[in-house]
Amino acid sequence: MTDGYLSTFFAYRFKDASLLEDALRGLWVRDRRFERLEFLGDRVLALSVAQLLFENFPDESEGDLAKRHSVLVSGRHLRLLVNDELRQFFTHQARERKSKKPITASLLEDVMEAIVAAIYLDGGFDAVVTSLAHVYHDDIERQRHNEPPVNAKSALQEWALQRAMPLPRYQVTSRMGKSHNPTFVIEASVDGQTPTYGMGSSKSKAEQKAAKLLLKKLQEKDLSCKA
Repeated sequence: MTDGYLSTFFAYRFKDASLLEDALRGLWVRDRRFERLEFLGDRVLALSVAQLLFENFPDESEGDLAKRHSVLVSGRHLRLLVNDELRQFFTHQARERKSKKPITASLLEDVMEAIVAAIYLDGGFDAVVTSLAHVYHDDIERQRHNEPPVNAKSALQEWALQRAMPLPRYQVTSRMGKSHNPTFVIEASVDGQTPTYGMGSSKSKAEQKAAKLLLKKLQEKDLSCKA
């Protein structure tokens, strides 16, 4: 298996190529080995990025670090990290196995997490941090020049607390698609307001979208009341 570009992208070369093979398995088959790596990679990614932020933003509060962390480890951001060359590499790997699986955004996210787990198992935690420092270099530099991003669910919660209202509620209204590639629809609501709905490949993504829509509507309503 040719992994030259992958080694460049992650700034890491595997000692045990079978671990990388297992991480890429999700491109053509979703089995127990791949799902276990995805599970591990999600956790290792979160801790590694937390360390990078801790080191790069020494004067920031826990709350501000958490806001930055939420964005950088989100599924949406993981998918954005996959540039054209990396996507071509993944597509080529799938075609070599004559896979008919579509290379979806959700699949790219899962494979990225599995690769992080494979690096961890092959080289240890420090190897992951070094690799992700390379992968996230441009993001970290951009973050230095910007205020911590606002999490929609956190902002909606603050809106409710400032008005001594009960916390926002989130409810799954439907789930569509296959078990390995679901789509959730979430209803977000606060007392006395019309709810909004968000759709995503996970509950958390759908909740964020629903919260963002509801917050926007509430803020517009606040402005109209002040006018």
